[in-house]
This record gives sequence, structure tokens and C-alpha cells, in this order.
Amino acid sequence: MKGAIWVAWGEKHLEIAAKSARTFKQHNPECGTALFSIEDVESDAFDQVIVKPELQKLAGLATRPKVACLAGTPFEKTIFFDTDTLILKNLDPAYDVLDKYDIAGCQVLLWQRPRHGERHRVDVPTLVPQINTGVLVYSSSEHTLEFMRQWNKNFEASWDDNVTCDQVSFRETLWESDLKFHVLPEQMNKRLVEPSELIYTDKPGPMVVHLPILTPAKTWHHKLRQKISEWYYMNVSPKRG
Repeated sequence: MKGAIWVAWGEKHLEIAAKSARTFKQHNPECGTALFSIEDVESDAFDQVIVKPELQKLAGLATRPKVACLAGTPFEKTIFFDTDTLILKNLDPAYDVLDKYDIAGCQVLLWQRPRHGERHRVDVPTLVPQINTGVLVYSSSEHTLEFMRQWNKNFEASWDDNVTCDQVSFRETLWESDLKFHVLPEQMNKRLVEPSELIYTDKPGPMVVHLPILTPAKTWHHKLRQKISEWYYMNVSPKRG
């Protein structure tokens, strides 16, 4: 079965995770949805909730729990989403990639910035950039799940060495593996939006937007900007090709 997973707990984070899951369901009604959380949650956005109370004990709660959960997906073909995402289109083409590849994701677009070339254990060529791990498409083959478990171990080690970005260990673990990896176009994980794109562009419309403005709002003006962004992306942006 095809499906998507999220990792969240706490009222505000659960709220935006459910919003993301509902947008996924709107365009992918035949796919399942699953939430990993520290306690049982009642939400119509998720077909199942996988309770893992031990996640709360992990240092670095922003990213450690998600990496620890990926190997536990209940689906044969999975898309992991960070909670600050909106899914705008049917994602069958992303799942189809797994007929040939084990795992897929979008590269970090500003790969030239020093922080995106951070190293922990392994020297990786510059032109093998970091992958944004906020949207990952992967199969449930044992080979792929073992990669996820190894990434989790490597991330734990890098965290202990004060290298706290999970994308560093993902890049190095992937470089050492023989997984078949596919780089998806930026439309599958839209992180950078040029002002001109809001008016006119020849680029295809995003399939998934993954933006800081979609994180839990802490101020009234953040909430207002969030509402405007959600309206734009859910009502205007999908009309592009």
C-alpha cells in the first residue's frame, strides 16, 4: 500500500501535521496516512497513529524523532513529510519513482553555502549536495529500511559530536551506501520562492510546498502571513501547470 507519514505531538504541531495530512488526502484519497506520536491521538487526518512514547526522551526534538521513525513505516511505498508542508497535487508520479529507485528526495538548492557542506565523518564531493530531508520518498525493502536505521545511528553519533543537522549524516550515509537514489525536481519540495514566481513563471507549479511560514504561528502577524500563504498555495498555485 502507498501512504504518507508524519511525526508530531503537542497541540500546535499536531494541528499543522493534520493540516498537511488533509491536503495530502485531498489529492491522494487512495493512499494511507500515519502519524508517529508520543501518545494516542484522535484525528480524522490520520488512518493510524503509531504510539512511541520513547521519542520524547531523544535529545534534539526538532529532528531526532523523525529519523528514528522512518524505518517503522507501515506502508510499502512511503512519503515522509515534515509538518510544515502543504500537498497541492496527486503524488502518484513520486511513488512511481520507487519502481526503479529505492529512495528519492530534493537537493538543497543553496548547496554552496558553507553550512550545507558541513562534515561529520566522511568527505563527500562538493557536487553531491545535501538532500532536504523534510520530504523523502522511499520503499520498504529491507535494504532501504536498513539504510534508515544506519542513518539514525549515524545521526545520533553526529549529534553527540555537536553536528546537529540531520542532512549531514543523511548525505554521508547515502554516500557510503549502494542504494539507488533519485534526485527529485524542486517542485516536490518547494523551499525557495522567488517574488516573480508569484506573478508569472514558466516553472511548473509546486506539488509540495515546505516553508518556514507554515510552522506553528507564535505571533498574530505570523498567523496572518500564514493564512495568506495557505490561501495562495491552496487556491492559486495549483492552477499552474
